[in-house]
Amino acid sequence: MLTARTLPVTLRIAEQMVELCPQAWLIVLTNPITTLVDGLTRYSEIKSVGVCPGVYNFAWDMDHLFSIGVSNPDLEYRGAGLNHLSWVLPDATYQGNLVTEMVREQWDDLPRREGAQRCNWPPYSQLFELYGQMFLNNGHQHHFWFHDSLARRMDEGFSETPPDEMRSSRQYRAAAQAAELAKQDHIENFWEQPALAELRQVLKGAAPFGDIGVQAMLALLSDEPVELAVTYPNRGHVVGLVEEAPVEAHMLISKRGPEPLYLAGVPAAVKGLYNAVAEHQRLVVDAAVRADYNALLQALVAEPTIRSYDRARPMFDELWTAAVEAGEIKPAEY
Repeated sequence: MLTARTLPVTLRIAEQMVELCPQAWLIVLTNPITTLVDGLTRYSEIKSVGVCPGVYNFAWDMDHLFSIGVSNPDLEYRGAGLNHLSWVLPDATYQGNLVTEMVREQWDDLPRREGAQRCNWPPYSQLFELYGQMFLNNGHQHHFWFHDSLARRMDEGFSETPPDEMRSSRQYRAAAQAAELAKQDHIENFWEQPALAELRQVLKGAAPFGDIGVQAMLALLSDEPVELAVTYPNRGHVVGLVEEAPVEAHMLISKRGPEPLYLAGVPAAVKGLYNAVAEHQRLVVDAAVRADYNALLQALVAEPTIRSYDRARPMFDELWTAAVEAGEIKPAEY
């Protein structure tokens, strides 16, 4: 539903770019990064690339487990996969030592370390034990490998959380505060405003790595390739995944555009799941462009964690009705 609401707006921006700056790159920094990049690639003439700060989660995980500090030039790694479902390649090293060997050598002690809970090591360690690799972006894999327990915890959390304290309520309040701020010609103590509290935390976490959006801009202007992890259509650079589907992987970026590194980073045992997710995302984009009720419902049912038409249909109907009533989706004419 986020794609159905956001992609049409993004494509209108791309239409304006065709008129005003047809050679420019549109750098996607907002969610849903994967489907926005896919929609721009297949439904506009504008060049685009997605940038997600989550690719640095691995560096934070290493700091939580081994107290190496961030950022640390001695940590060398590449990753490949889907956005928020990308893996660190097995040849990642810290100070010349393989990260996988460091984990195995200190395995018994890792659960007791202060940062183990912060990087979600208890479930994360089970996936490392199963596949022998670390996640680049320690994020959405929980939805696939720990779906039932996660859904149960979320259900319990919602039932115990007062409506005013839910994330959606906090976001609505922050949006209203931001709208009031935007009316002012000058804002005293800009970064101290309550509406920017969550953003301050995000920027605080990303600060050791600089502004990744600016890094991508500079790289696209550079004569010498710069290696960055970005979301871009798969043209062989993530081996074994659907061609042209947007993937998250390290690439060489320069004024020539992104160039593949041909990374075989996704464990063979999960490529079927990953390709199913990639095909689902493509269905979402096609349906969102058409604002097609039936096609969007088909896409939702195809999402691997749904597994139930009986659950998908009422949930989808509620979301669709709300989005249409708010004017955020204009249904296709039949």
